[in-house]
Formats: sequence, C-alpha cells, structure tokens
Amino acid sequence: MNIKGIGTCAVSLVASLALTACGGGGGGGSSANPASTPSNTVLSTLSFPVSGTATAFRQSSSTFNMSGVDTKNNSVSFTLSTTPGASTTFEGTSVEVSVSKFTSMKMNNVAGSDFTATNYFHSSPYIDIGELDSDGTYYVDDVSTPDYLPSTGKVGDGGALNQTNVYTDSTKSTKSEIIYSQWALEADTATTAYLCFYDNHVPVPNDGSGYTESDCLRINSAGTVLGRKITDLNADGSKLTLFSN
Repeated sequence: MNIKGIGTCAVSLVASLALTACGGGGGGGSSANPASTPSNTVLSTLSFPVSGTATAFRQSSSTFNMSGVDTKNNSVSFTLSTTPGASTTFEGTSVEVSVSKFTSMKMNNVAGSDFTATNYFHSSPYIDIGELDSDGTYYVDDVSTPDYLPSTGKVGDGGALNQTNVYTDSTKSTKSEIIYSQWALEADTATTAYLCFYDNHVPVPNDGSGYTESDCLRINSAGTVLGRKITDLNADGSKLTLFSN
C-alpha cells in the first residue's frame, strides 16, 4: 500500500526535506520489512478491524501534527491533513478519492514547501489503485491479481500487498521506481495496536539508493484512529520516526 501506505508518499517527502535520503548501499530486495516489536511493548490479544479501518480512514477527514528527530539530529515537523474527494476515474476504473495535504513543513525550524497527494482507492473491499502527487509523480498499483486487506487481524498478523509502479508523470513514459508493500498489526498496548503499511522503494534502474518507509495508524479494537506514526529508513542507515501529538 502506498504512504504511499494509508497516507501517501509522505516519508520520501520528509526524507527529502530532512536531507536523509542520500547515501549508498541497500535499496534492493522484493519486500518491505516490518519493524520488530520492542521487548517492553504489551501484546494485545484483541482482534482489530483492518480493511474497515482503512476504508473509514480514507473516507473521513483527519489532521495530525507530526514531529520527530532523525538519527542525524535533524528535527522535522509538519501537519498532515486528509479529506475525502469527489469520486472519479483512474486508469479506466471508477475510484474513490482521498486527498492528503502536507503543510507547515519544517526542518530545524526552516520552512519547506507544502505538498499534496491525491489517493485513488476502492472501498469494498478496500484496495489502493494509485496516486497522483502535486509534483506530478504518478503511482499505479498492480491489481491484476489483487492482494486485499483482511476484515480483522491480531497483533503479529500481516501480509503482502500489491506492487506499485511509479512514474515521473501521468504519461507513464518513464518508470522511476517500484514499491513492494506489506501490512502488519504491531503491538502497542493491551487495548490498542498499530496498523502499519510498509513500502520498500526500489529505484529503476536499481542503483542502491532505495529506502523503506512505513505509515502506522494507532487504533483501538473498534477501529478508531487514535494517532499516527511515520518512519523512514534510508539506504545510508539514517532513520527518521515521527509521531502525532
């Protein structure tokens, strides 16, 4: 799923702002890598809605103030607002729309540029179809053999999601990368969990500059979104994690 994830290509944007996306090594592979659970985290035994949470989140409005400090000691913050848009067509299919806006972007209190991502999806059952960013970047999910989210899951559950082809613009004349995605339910507390979407970005051609990002929704057993966590792990080993406040 694209944050592109449930949120958009948020982390790559933040990585660019924070100048943590440079460096060599890594960047290959065919799947994202869900984070390991910290030893002091409570493992909930509850069942959590998965597909329904994704649908409800896309179809509703939300605003999160995100902030964090990367491993190079850069402080990063921005406001991430999501609102539903008018239904349309994308790649020849009828889709629902969710628009994410990144505003008040700052690195070390220096302002960056605002950014918008328009996400296209099917809600029943939930599946991402694609995305168009305000810089023209165009994402098309390969749903020829669709990987759907399950209706429910428990902490530790997860699986593969559809591959995404990324192009420099909507003409699709130049493919810039391929995103390999997974979802998982991560531990949080006895009554909450993180519904996470992991994206492994592999450049085309693969020059080793790829990176992994995740977008996690903190939810309760009713599927209510209580918070958000976004993480970026770059090819040079630098890491940025942002939490909502």
